[in-house]
Amino acid sequence: MKLLKNLFLILLFSICISCDEEEFLTEEPRDDIYADQLYKDYEGFQMALNASYALVREEFSSTPNTSLATQVYMLSGTDIAWSPNTSGTDSDWLNWSTDLSPDNDAIEDIFMWLSREINSVNKIIARAENPDIDWQGADENEDLKRKNEIIAHARLLRAWAYRHLTYLYNDVPLNLDEIDGSNYKTDWERKPVAEVRAQMIEDLIFAKDHLPWRYPNPSRANKAVAMHYLAETYCAMNQYEKAVTEAMNVINNSNYSLVTSRFGENASNPGNLFIDMFREPFYASGNTETLWGFLNIEEDVNPEGNFPNRIRDQYYSYYSNAAPVKNYMNNNNVSTDNQLKVYVYNGGKGAQRAAITPWAYDLYESEDIRSDEFSMAKYITFPNLNNSSEVDTLLYTHTTIFEDQFFQTEKEEGTGGASAEWPFTKKWDYVNLSDPKGVNSYNDFIYLRLAETYLVLAEAQLGNGEPEAARKTLNILRNRSSASEYTGMVDIDFILDERARELFGEVPRRHALIRTGKFLERARAHNRYMFYHLKDYHVFWPIPQSVIDSNTGSTMEQNPGY
Repeated sequence: MKLLKNLFLILLFSICISCDEEEFLTEEPRDDIYADQLYKDYEGFQMALNASYALVREEFSSTPNTSLATQVYMLSGTDIAWSPNTSGTDSDWLNWSTDLSPDNDAIEDIFMWLSREINSVNKIIARAENPDIDWQGADENEDLKRKNEIIAHARLLRAWAYRHLTYLYNDVPLNLDEIDGSNYKTDWERKPVAEVRAQMIEDLIFAKDHLPWRYPNPSRANKAVAMHYLAETYCAMNQYEKAVTEAMNVINNSNYSLVTSRFGENASNPGNLFIDMFREPFYASGNTETLWGFLNIEEDVNPEGNFPNRIRDQYYSYYSNAAPVKNYMNNNNVSTDNQLKVYVYNGGKGAQRAAITPWAYDLYESEDIRSDEFSMAKYITFPNLNNSSEVDTLLYTHTTIFEDQFFQTEKEEGTGGASAEWPFTKKWDYVNLSDPKGVNSYNDFIYLRLAETYLVLAEAQLGNGEPEAARKTLNILRNRSSASEYTGMVDIDFILDERARELFGEVPRRHALIRTGKFLERARAHNRYMFYHLKDYHVFWPIPQSVIDSNTGSTMEQNPGY
């Protein structure tokens, strides 16, 4: 009942903050009756934040007009991933040279998703300044602390939204105000990325100063998250000394540390310490590495509600289409129960909208636990036909590309090429036993890990003229993963290689490549499909045409090439 109540409140609040396809630039005056009732006290602001945090979750969900999870769009077409299984509007992520356009549904959906987040948190920031708010504290000092903490969350989420927007679209309109009838405008201007990032820095510093190091509910971002994004943003602005300081402060804080041994309920089961983190992603279970994650199933501590994600379905191969699996499934001697166990044994159904490139798959050393049989699917298992209590190997995965599908001619786009036997990360194993073939996942999941802070630190150290320090930082991650000690000189390409080994399937790869100026070079060098149709202007996505058309008060320029 409590969950239903929370979902209703989120839905109610979402009505007053949502925007349609053109609202970011053509906001219409709204009836504020719901907002006025909500923003009266501390509890109401907490509900408003729940709705804003719910929007963050959508990175792992499908967009309204496509079947791909939002994060997949920010990964596919890079050096480490491509989209072998697409259909309808999703085919744009296979054929960029012909179909990626300002009218693309996903381009528009993602822009509007991030704009909704900005509008929602701007409303929180503006309404928090009302002197009549009852912050429900014991005294004035506690009232001020609560107010600043609410604003800190909102400003962190605003910086989070502009982080995505600037990496994806380059210069974008900068909106810091609650939009109502008094400030309706249709003459937005795209602001330079440097100006947007300067505002992000201000927001993140405020968040760092007013948030605690950790919350009982890991779905709430905290001081460590703010400092991590500060370090990354400083790197993007070539302020490497500041980036080193922020990243080091997170790494040296006693609240967080890298996982270096088996832990939790799975510690005695076959597995490794790396994959343990994804099975039990939170501090309460012994995971000291997660900076920010999301609860999906515990309604008493999850006021944002029970929202499914598509992350597993997007990364896991379509192994049910592989000939050996089909033959097994169609065997008259195989019971329905045993057919479903195939999904249970292999972490759930997959459609592989994002497949690891052969080059990225080969980045791992044989001893590296980040690509062993527990971390990367090396084979598909099934119940033995004669004894269902025993498990057999049905097929072994591989990165063999079917040439006739991959390229029609030397420089024409093909129709794909990854087989249903393609390997995939096991980070997102989840099976709903009531629906093993279902596409949705309801598991808790990591959003940001301390390991990424180490990688940002190495990037900052290299930029700050400290390649030896960067090498030592990277070796901390390599050593805990049983990879060999790296003894060579560190350059930005090696750091990006290590990011691929550590973070595949967790973060938008595109962002790191854009930040380091390596997107085109590495996508062309290591993603065989993208080499033939990736254009220079694909560094940034186009501004949605609906946004340009609705800005009737002035001309908004499109990104070059579109």
